[in-house]
Amino acid sequence: MSEIQHNETAIINEILEKINKENPALKNAGFTAPLKSPEQLVGLGFRFWMTGYRTRDIEFWKRSWDYFAGHLGVETARSTIADLAFWVQTVHQSADRDIEVAPWESDHFNSNERMAITMIAAGQQSACPALAACAYALIGGDDVEPVVTATNKFAHHLLSNDLTLQGTASLAAWQIEPQNLPETLKATG
Repeated sequence: MSEIQHNETAIINEILEKINKENPALKNAGFTAPLKSPEQLVGLGFRFWMTGYRTRDIEFWKRSWDYFAGHLGVETARSTIADLAFWVQTVHQSADRDIEVAPWESDHFNSNERMAITMIAAGQQSACPALAACAYALIGGDDVEPVVTATNKFAHHLLSNDLTLQGTASLAAWQIEPQNLPETLKATG
């Protein structure tokens, strides 16, 4: 692990500690609306964490925590958020372009979010050429190896928790219904 990655991992761990300390109620609570698919969890997780990572606003990470803890339970969410954070951090650091995500209140995934979901599905299916091609498309550069490694780690973590993605094909059947988003996940003024 490079010094930069080590420092970023330390920052992520600090943030998770802050979330737990500032929000003791989150130890037993979270957003519990029905999860339509693992793709939704990954897509929204990517959106939430990328926004928080890019802005360094802890409120976005708190919202991510609420969402994941509500769906996965606190213990599973803790390790899942850590892997999500590492994956998004690696994508962000490796990118040769600005990776835009949809606004919080959007009821559809944008092309970058769909590509991220496809990467996780490819990682779960051990489809390395597809994963590398998606990573290249998402980051806009040649240094895909760190992204592939982080993607595989997160993908296998999700698999170990019975969250299997089918890829973006399953996204066509649903959209995020704004009325189902909790207040903590809606965009703030």
